[in-house]
Amino acid sequence: MFKTSLTSLLLIVSLSWQPNANAEQLDASMQATPARCVALHQGQTCYQLVDINWQINTKGSYCLFISSSPQALTCWQQNGQQAGFFQYDVQSTEDVVFSIKNSYSQQTLAQLRFEIAWVYNQSQQRRSSWRLF
Repeated sequence: MFKTSLTSLLLIVSLSWQPNANAEQLDASMQATPARCVALHQGQTCYQLVDINWQINTKGSYCLFISSSPQALTCWQQNGQQAGFFQYDVQSTEDVVFSIKNSYSQQTLAQLRFEIAWVYNQSQQRRSSWRLF
């Protein structure tokens, strides 16, 4: 009888157990304004001052990173739901990825791609301004 009740108890506990039931959900969001930079010709460096806004609802220590550098742009300690803001002067010929990571575990919580676009593709041939005939 003891064996049956112990087995039943273990079965009930295993069915009711959910991973991360007590852990806080890591919820973070990021937004960039403007969302892209437009250069005249493909391959040309695009210059744009970008406002990066984020919101995280979990306590912890976090850092903002950019894809072109292993060093953090800024870090902060958070004690609850918090919104943050950072301005960055983008100077790039290709898309830039911003990410928020946990300072200790390096787990990425949020990520966004800042696009670089062009008015004219480089594949267009230049026209000659003079003709022989």
